[in-house]
Amino acid sequence: MNAASASASLREVGDLPSPRGLPLLGNLYQLPPATHHLTLERWAAKLGTPYVFRFGTTPVTVWSDIELSHAVLRERPHRYRRYAPIERILKEFGCNGLFSIEGPAWEPQRRLVM
Repeated sequence: MNAASASASLREVGDLPSPRGLPLLGNLYQLPPATHHLTLERWAAKLGTPYVFRFGTTPVTVWSDIELSHAVLRERPHRYRRYAPIERILKEFGCNGLFSIEGPAWEPQRRLVM
């Protein structure tokens, strides 16, 4: 792939397909805690990968392509970062871990997923 085709394939978050949501709430009302994973899978089947949904007004990018997932995980935390408050929020709930930690605490977890 040459540089011209690579830059042509890059998209901004706003260019990604998205499920319809509500102003301010985004898609929160569509994500009941007990079945949110099924909703995310259904959206992936309908919208493709990657897609974006809104956690309130914050965009959340989702992809189901395993190669892309591995590339992002390899580049964390240097190139890609998680939503900044997520670690603090999940820590309060007692479930901070693989999907929320950042910085030096991420390095040992990275080896687990790679």
